[in-house]
Amino acid sequence: MGSKPKKPQVVAAPDPQVEAQKAADLAQQKANTETAARKVRKQQSTLLSTGGARGIPRPGATSSSSPATASVLETGKSTLGS
Repeated sequence: MGSKPKKPQVVAAPDPQVEAQKAADLAQQKANTETAARKVRKQQSTLLSTGGARGIPRPGATSSSSPATASVLETGKSTLGS
């Protein structure tokens, strides 16, 4: 004997407002992440261009007393013996 055909299940359509809110939240989160990364890169670039040239170590950088961190004048004076 055959069985009766099953009724098709009714799937609720997604609410457009909910979907739009989810998309907006995701876009805002991505924009915030990109903005934060841009600020960090800009701050590091500023530190490199201002303090790095004077031999001031960046935060988080290992501190070593190598000639690379000395200024050009100090290196020249020590080399020339002045």
